Amino acid sequence: MRRFNIYFIALIVYLVAFATWWTILLNQQITEAAKLRNSDILESKVCDVKDSPECVRAIQNNADNLQREQTMIATEGFVFLSLLIAGLVMVRNTYMKERKLNLQQKNFILSVSHELKTPLAAMRLSTETLNKRELTKEQTERVLSANMEEIDRLTGLLDKVFVTTKLDQESYTLDFASIDLSNLINNLVSRFQEIKQVKLLMDIEEDIRVVSDPQVLEIVVMNLLDNAVKYGMGKDVTVHLHQLDNKVILKVIDEGLGIPDAEKKEVFQRFYRLENEEYKGVEGTGLGLFIVKELLTKIDSNISIANNSPSGSVVTVEVKHLEERGK
Repeated sequence: MRRFNIYFIALIVYLVAFATWWTILLNQQITEAAKLRNSDILESKVCDVKDSPECVRAIQNNADNLQREQTMIATEGFVFLSLLIAGLVMVRNTYMKERKLNLQQKNFILSVSHELKTPLAAMRLSTETLNKRELTKEQTERVLSANMEEIDRLTGLLDKVFVTTKLDQESYTLDFASIDLSNLINNLVSRFQEIKQVKLLMDIEEDIRVVSDPQVLEIVVMNLLDNAVKYGMGKDVTVHLHQLDNKVILKVIDEGLGIPDAEKKEVFQRFYRLENEEYKGVEGTGLGLFIVKELLTKIDSNISIANNSPSGSVVTVEVKHLEERGK
């Protein structure tokens, strides 16, 4: 990439130098042509009488023509060079975006391959254990429970790929309904704690109802909880839900390393993974927040990320379509 940038800068410098050289050359040629015309004027009958009005006018017209030609060459040369450089910059930016996307896709394939192999290898090992050894009932239950966890992990990965495909094909359909959001989030947090064997802190205002798609909200909440726990570095994760005027605000707060300001918007791009070295071992595909952002857009809701104090992130979702009481 560094070599490509050097070549690109060298090309721009060459084009500027090339255009400057041709501008100087053309100016010299039209200046010489103007001098010849001046000589012809001075030798013509118009200038038989020195400093006659006709002679002065002819010489002035020649000077004006020279000025117009020089201005035309400078202006057209500048416009052409500017358009050429702008085109090259656009080509470079397109190339950089494609290269970045290809790299992200490559990382995605590597991540998916790893996340598929790991649970499959674990299930294969546990299945072989069941076949080759005589286990107690308690041991068998532990092995089967571990297998179920790996199956859930595979299912979650495939669900993300499936939802992303539907979003790409614009075939994701919404089913709006009246939802007790307080109850839904309480249930989702409880389910998540049971699956992941973690403890989350909750501050859920009761009896908040919205009109939205329950499946979309479930996908959004489960992805946000998963991210908060994965990147929370084992520290507390808190879920807040409250009503503010005519809005419903959901916050998922972790106390991990946080997200750099430069990456706060990038994390919503497809396949994007945080570049922090301390996150390199964290499993993921780079699809979670992309899916969250796209689904929230479909239900006319917003998401933002801010810094937590002293460390970590605050992910805020503004859920719209608050259900009106009495309906």
